[in-house]
This record gives sequence, structure tokens and C-alpha cells, in this order.
Amino acid sequence: MINRKKPDYDAKTTQPNLSVATGFKNETGSPIDVLFQLKPGEMIRKQNKMPEGLKSKEDFTVVYSEQMKLLLADQSSPLTEAERAFLFTVLPFLTYDGHIVIEQKPGCPVRLNVERAGNLMGWQPSKTKQVLSRLEQKQVIYKDKDGITKYINLNPRYFFRGRAGKRTKAIKLFYSRFEKTG
Repeated sequence: MINRKKPDYDAKTTQPNLSVATGFKNETGSPIDVLFQLKPGEMIRKQNKMPEGLKSKEDFTVVYSEQMKLLLADQSSPLTEAERAFLFTVLPFLTYDGHIVIEQKPGCPVRLNVERAGNLMGWQPSKTKQVLSRLEQKQVIYKDKDGITKYINLNPRYFFRGRAGKRTKAIKLFYSRFEKTG
């Protein structure tokens, strides 16, 4: 049995004080509109917070599938096994500012440079240089130079950590570095 309450009526129009909310789905997933009875001055607001029990406390990095499919499908310059291994290995270390930060010693975070990348992967310096150079040519990574040290950054077109609204700006910044260096 459904309890139905008689709606309040607007004194001027003699119409019920009902509002329509859209964006809901029924149990089969079909979109539906819902009528709400509101008191004068009341508003319906979307709940922005996820319920406490459902909210994850884990860090995450977004991998953009469509962009990755294009990168992987590029037959003119396919990713090698070593390049894929490097990218997969560094993903958990991507920070909100786009840097790759590892801990050489517990509690000592440092940005990933070419030497540390080689150590992380267990590669000889020549292989490290070759793999990173190819990834930079493909514009999947960019090496920032700070003095004589080159730090490695991932292209936010493929991998991003942070607010989605900031990604476009990060992509433009990433490619502007290639324009400066030629």
C-alpha cells in the first residue's frame, strides 16, 4: 500500500507545489522524472558527497583508454615491450603535479630522473637512455632539465592524476615544452 499525502497548494495559482527532478533511473536503468512536493522556499540539491562507506581512500591514476588505444595502434612507431614495462611501472608514482616521485629510502621521496629510472627498471644506462629517448620522441614522456639533472614527466594526454578540469591545461603545457625545444 502506498501512502499518498495531499499536496500543498499555491494560494495564488491553486496549483500544487510540485517540482520535477530529472536524472534519475528506475530499477531497469531507464531514465525517469521524479515529482517532489516542496514547501515554499525549499530547494532540492544534488548530493555531491559519496556515502562514507563507499568512498575509497586509495590513490589512483587515470589512464585514458581512447588515447592509449591510438598510441598502441600506431604501427609506424609501436611501443616496445621495454617502453610498456616502464610506463606500467611508473604509473603508481605519478603525483598531482605531474611528476613521478619514488622513495629511494623509506620517507625520502625524490623525483624520477634518468639514473633512478634505470635503477628502478634494473637496466643498464645505455638501455635506459634508449628507452626514454624513444618515449620522448613519441611524446609519451618529457624530460625536464633542472641544472644538469633530467627529470621524467608523463604526458597527461595518456596518464593523469588530479582534477579532470586541469587536464587540458596540463596537456597544453606538456606540448608547449616540445615547441620550445624544437
